[in-house]
Amino acid sequence: MLTIFAVIAGGIILGRLLSNRNFNFLPRLITCIIWTLLFLLGLEVGSNPEVIRGMGTLGLTAFLIFLFSVAGSMVASWLLWCLIRRTSPTKRSV
Repeated sequence: MLTIFAVIAGGIILGRLLSNRNFNFLPRLITCIIWTLLFLLGLEVGSNPEVIRGMGTLGLTAFLIFLFSVAGSMVASWLLWCLIRRTSPTKRSV
């Protein structure tokens, strides 16, 4: 974990030192690196027989997490809206 923080800090320091240079190629390079990492991650997951065996259960679990996350976000935003509008959650203002 310390290595990760050191690399991030090094990137921040290097970026600060080189802030006056033009790096137009950098967004494309970062995009290519991210696509490569995603491909390698998929390759690693696909080659693990344990993960492949549990794919059905993982899919159902992921769907349930998605469903409850969206529902929870909707309820929290509705309650926040009621709080901002200074109305009771049972009363509706038109």
